[in-house]
Amino acid sequence: MEAVSRSQENGRYAFDLLGRTVRMAGFIGCARLGDRNLQVHVANVDGLSLSLDAGTIISGLDDVASGTLVGGRLVTSGTDQMTVRGGGGSFAHLTKAMSAGNEDVALRINRNADRWDKMDILIISDCSSVDVFQATKIVDKEDTKGFFRVQHDALSKAYLLDADVMSYIDTTFFISDCENVEPGAPPCRAIWRFKGGRPVEDGNPAEVLPGIHDMQILYGVDTSGAPGLEAYQTAAEVNGNWGNVVAVRIALLLVSAEDNLVDSPQAIPFNGALLEPDDHRLRRVETATIAIRNRLP
Repeated sequence: MEAVSRSQENGRYAFDLLGRTVRMAGFIGCARLGDRNLQVHVANVDGLSLSLDAGTIISGLDDVASGTLVGGRLVTSGTDQMTVRGGGGSFAHLTKAMSAGNEDVALRINRNADRWDKMDILIISDCSSVDVFQATKIVDKEDTKGFFRVQHDALSKAYLLDADVMSYIDTTFFISDCENVEPGAPPCRAIWRFKGGRPVEDGNPAEVLPGIHDMQILYGVDTSGAPGLEAYQTAAEVNGNWGNVVAVRIALLLVSAEDNLVDSPQAIPFNGALLEPDDHRLRRVETATIAIRNRLP
């Protein structure tokens, strides 16, 4: 009974995380991506090609090939991976309007809840423009009489007090072996998360949730331009047309860490096939469909 409860809780937690991330794909503030002037001032950070447009806010790989690495971590072959981009985290607001985009070398903001530091990729936006830039220095509020100072290179314009500052989010979810497995324990896989634009180090990529043996993803696509979607496709079938994706359907195969929990090997349908394991571990399939909020009519 405890194993069943743990599996259910793992499924809820996984879809809460994946759901929040997918729903916010392409978020940049008070208007939709594509409706505003967008300037990306950073081309490449730690091997990450920065991009934020209709065709790059979500993307994925189907049936990942053997030997694929994400942030130096080996991805389990045959599983799917997904990358989501946009703005997120805790917002900050300007405490002083800029005088000119090319003259001010620092933004004055009211807080730094996400602990931004030098070299972090940030977004500043209002209802007409958005700039993606790299912080060159963060000056703490103790040195500036109650506000933070974010130094940067030139932006596209002088932003006023109605602008928001947020983190640039580039997150890849994938399946890999669990990090810590007891000697003699059954094989274990987990969902992992890699934060692009951040250094590859301890904690990035990070194991998010163990007990997730496989992840298969279908993308709901709108090919007609009318409200709604026409089909669900694999990443291979999307064929690079990521601007048509309006929803994501994720199926997770959850497997218990403990063996000998069921009387006989548990055959279970998953991803169009019947899995017939030779152990006595508990298996469950959880599926959720998530709409991309910024693509809703």
